[in-house]
Amino acid sequence: SGMVYFSDATDIVSEQEGKTWDVLHGYLLDFMRSKRTGRLLRYDPVRNKVEVLASNIWFANGVAVNEEETFLMISETSMGRLLKFNLVGPDQGKLEILVDGLPGFVDGADCSKAYCYAPLPSSCPPIVRLLNSLPPSIEAWLKTLMMML
Repeated sequence: SGMVYFSDATDIVSEQEGKTWDVLHGYLLDFMRSKRTGRLLRYDPVRNKVEVLASNIWFANGVAVNEEETFLMISETSMGRLLKFNLVGPDQGKLEILVDGLPGFVDGADCSKAYCYAPLPSSCPPIVRLLNSLPPSIEAWLKTLMMML
């Protein structure tokens, strides 16, 4: 179709150290503050326009288009899950959970031929699962306390 799909993981700007960028620091801040500011975007080269397709994603870190171009798979790193954005059909424009409760943090996405997949480069520590299971106000308070240590 010529469209370019990409993600904007967070609204935190990565810090530059010399000629390199410290993206891990931005991820850690994003994780600790628990704000879902990631977005799914589409660039239309014919119109030279960028459109936000979905927002409220917690560290959107990878986008892949399936072979038929009917949906996108998005890695939501901080939630340890994969999302699906429907490009056609009755659910067009709908963002839904494709796989939840993965045993690690997803990083990237790819669709090749008939399969879509995402790597899990690290496991999810038990403390993270515990924090994510708490009510948002308690989770935020504990994460704030941890950042001050």
